[in-house]
Amino acid sequence: MGKKRNKATKRPWTKKQYYSVLQGVGSNNVKWLCKHAGNRTFSAVSSKLNRHVGLGGITRGSYTLSYLIRTTGYNFFQLKRAQRALKQKWKKTSKNGYYLITEDQFEEIVSWLGLDYWSKSHRLYKCLWCHSRNDHHKVYGLCDECYKEYGKKLYALNVNRNLCSIRKFAIDKLEGVVLEKALKFLDKNRAIPVDILDVLHVR
Repeated sequence: MGKKRNKATKRPWTKKQYYSVLQGVGSNNVKWLCKHAGNRTFSAVSSKLNRHVGLGGITRGSYTLSYLIRTTGYNFFQLKRAQRALKQKWKKTSKNGYYLITEDQFEEIVSWLGLDYWSKSHRLYKCLWCHSRNDHHKVYGLCDECYKEYGKKLYALNVNRNLCSIRKFAIDKLEGVVLEKALKFLDKNRAIPVDILDVLHVR
């Protein structure tokens, strides 16, 4: 007679383990949940919660960073800057897993970013040229890409990037309302608007 195959023994959950995990979701990380579930694996805990509280049970009461990016319109760098400024601690599903952000943290971040400047030194909410917040502020109120383009346009006009040279060039070449507009930006250490530089290229 052949040997009988041993059935896989399934370790039952105790009431204490189940309620500890259920109450800890949203406020504790995955390592804590696995430990209080009797040192079970992440997949075992996740499966249990999904069966009892529905899909996404293990992240109930929390949001992922990618969800914040999709729903708020803010990028990764802005959200991380808000996290540092607010001194928030975000939980992670695992060492290399995704962040879990609580509802209170979510609301605090959105509130803070709503009053936040893209460039604090220039008190600007977006790049002067491309009107985007996605790239870092470089200098003169421009993002990195726009600053490169600014340099190319000035080089084509044989003008150095320093403000004194740009100011002297503007006074020599511009007049009237256009000159006033250019000087208004230069007085604030900002780049000349792209439409004015394009006019100078035509001349």
